[in-house]
Amino acid sequence: MDVGESIMGKRFVPYGYKFDSKKKRVIDVADIKFEFTFPDDFCVVCATREQDGLFIARPPKGLLLIRDTLKHGDYSIKGFERYISIERKNMEDLWSSVTVNADRFKRELEELANYERKYILVEGLESQFLRPDIAGRQIHPNAVRQALASIEGKLGIPVHSAETRSQAERWMLDMFLKYFSFKRSCTSFEREMSAMINWKIS
Repeated sequence: MDVGESIMGKRFVPYGYKFDSKKKRVIDVADIKFEFTFPDDFCVVCATREQDGLFIARPPKGLLLIRDTLKHGDYSIKGFERYISIERKNMEDLWSSVTVNADRFKRELEELANYERKYILVEGLESQFLRPDIAGRQIHPNAVRQALASIEGKLGIPVHSAETRSQAERWMLDMFLKYFSFKRSCTSFEREMSAMINWKIS
């Protein structure tokens, strides 16, 4: 059965694809160009230590991005640096973090776990970073799997993987914009309670 084939009058489109009625063809959703509407006071903070940062090469239209010092993590929202943070890892970072730099990485994550919203964003798929032979590394897949399971199961930090850089950027903006909108809609009492919960981060 071909992708986009019509069955009993209904078009067959598998998960992960979308039928473009204008172009009359099925396209991968990963190729769809997403547009964002940014609030006037919305600003993404990229840590000064972040190398080859997201959004630097081709920032979305209207996105305000600044570089600043972040206590924990690599990305946050201006004004909410003590409440939400995303730690970004590429393949090399991930391998070194769960092996030779495991103790330091654990201490950093224990601090990150205190945030109201915290995430680890991995640039790459599980099938890539579980390969023991890639880039000459001899790391058993179970070592990576167990490390990631501990991060989520013990520390409560969700781990998200993105196949491409554009998908990583899109996911990050989705998370930040939803959180920003939620915080802006909170009452003053709710914001005060949230601040009390996160007092030890400051």
